[in-house]
Amino acid sequence: MKTALLVTTILYLVSFLYIAYLLAMTLFVHFANMNLGHEDDYFGDVTNIIYLVLTLVFGLFAGIGWYAYRHPSLPAVFKWLVFLPLGLVLAYLIFAIFILIFGAGRWN
Repeated sequence: MKTALLVTTILYLVSFLYIAYLLAMTLFVHFANMNLGHEDDYFGDVTNIIYLVLTLVFGLFAGIGWYAYRHPSLPAVFKWLVFLPLGLVLAYLIFAIFILIFGAGRWN
């Protein structure tokens, strides 16, 4: 359990760092465009909002995972909370495979 918790926490941390990098690059491009005289709203593009939300979510779950790893006396419910996003991704993948197999390759 402790190894799985550490691996999951590292996956969340790597995801957090990558999406934070993407967020920083979009912020850099936004300010560079503002200096060139282009008028746009940073939060007008939904991609920037998605990067911001995903950065916060992955950062939160990486922090929760690290806290659960460092304090093994926590209740099991708290530790299983770390695996919730990973479980949701796996459930979606199983659903997508199910649709592909039984839907004859059609999505709609």
